[in-house]
Amino acid sequence: MADIFPVISPSEVHGFTELANVFGSTDWARTHRSQFFAASNAFSHISRAQIHNSTVAIIGCGPVGLCALAATTALHQPAQVLAIDAVPSRLQNAASLGAEPFNYETQRHDLGARISELTHGRGADVVLELVGAKAALGMAFDVVRPGGVISSVGVHSSEFPFTAAQVASVFLEALECLKTVQGKLGFLTDTVVPLSKAAAYYEAFDRMEVQKVIFDVWE
Repeated sequence: MADIFPVISPSEVHGFTELANVFGSTDWARTHRSQFFAASNAFSHISRAQIHNSTVAIIGCGPVGLCALAATTALHQPAQVLAIDAVPSRLQNAASLGAEPFNYETQRHDLGARISELTHGRGADVVLELVGAKAALGMAFDVVRPGGVISSVGVHSSEFPFTAAQVASVFLEALECLKTVQGKLGFLTDTVVPLSKAAAYYEAFDRMEVQKVIFDVWE
């Protein structure tokens, strides 16, 4: 069995001023705080010695997953991090943050073998599921070791038999973490377009062609 920690961030509109000043976008506060919690909560059940020898699998390398990856490598420094996604540009970003990229679309049948190779047949010690989909959660169970930890983030569309976790309490810790890695994450907010192009960029996001999009309402 694995421990599971679901993390579903509530929608909030306060408390983001300082983080907004760092990146010029309140979206950063919502995103990074939840994913800081996903990473920190997962590692809270593992000793420091175990963390440094651990293998972490991160499922999903969109903006949410990349923030969780940044928090993982900056604060916990596990021995190995495998970032799993199907979009080459996202995997490239994950590699720049210190993870080994794994394209599950082109290497789907090799995932189990790669996890086994990295862990000597044990399975991943920690899995961060950052998609919020049934298939991704199923993948997390497939790769986690017996007694490992799964930290799941997102709004699951199918039945999910756990309550949401409250992440507001870790906002200040998340902010400090973000300050240490902000220089590595500029690619998440490098798309700034007029609000008139919102429809086109929602479609681009749906096709996974962009990360976070900032709409300039005055342009």
